[in-house]
Amino acid sequence: ALKRRELDRAGAVTTVCGAVAETLVRDYGADRARLRVVPNGAELPDEEAEEPVAKRWRERYLSTPLKPLWVIAGRLEEQKGHDLLFEALASVLKLGLDFTLVVAGEGSRRSWLEQQALSLRLAPRVQFVGQVENVGGLLAAADAVLLPSRWEGLPLVLLEAMARARPIVASAVGGVSDVIEDGVNGTLVPPGDAPALAAALEQLQRKADRAWRMGRSAAETVREHYTWHAVVDGFES
Repeated sequence: ALKRRELDRAGAVTTVCGAVAETLVRDYGADRARLRVVPNGAELPDEEAEEPVAKRWRERYLSTPLKPLWVIAGRLEEQKGHDLLFEALASVLKLGLDFTLVVAGEGSRRSWLEQQALSLRLAPRVQFVGQVENVGGLLAAADAVLLPSRWEGLPLVLLEAMARARPIVASAVGGVSDVIEDGVNGTLVPPGDAPALAAALEQLQRKADRAWRMGRSAAETVREHYTWHAVVDGFES
């Protein structure tokens, strides 16, 4: 009821993606005519400053083309789909492929997820590192950034990873589908589909050149459409 009153009294309402706008119309009765989509933005990286940080992350886990470093950064909650990712990784292991997954972030499901990783025999390949202050350096170190979310708006970490030309594997949810064109600047999988996620991760490792090209395309997408300058222009207009 409070949300409805807020929306009724607003002269205009901005949302970060079309999916959130539709939710406000459907669930809260918002006036579509007063809704505007202004997406999130990303700071373009300081590559010189992040390079030594990225190097330390890669050295820490002895990352190589045959043992890529994958990163998932976000709250350890059901929304973010860590459990689905772990199921997918167990399938990847059965194919004889190696990797390290760095899990950055904190949340109420940490202990549960740590136990799941152990039961799936993913240790020591899955590393929980808690909250990371300089997440940009970790994203820059990654061979790919993974977002297996069950639902989303437009997560900042997606744009930050794309700005660093990282290959992306993400669920086709919310604003993620607005930003990622499957096979062009990232890979989209159906939400909640661990086998599809496993297949995407296999392709990520077996076709590294294709993944690299998608990463470069992702960086171009952010520079053209998702800088904070573009966000400011959206709000001003």
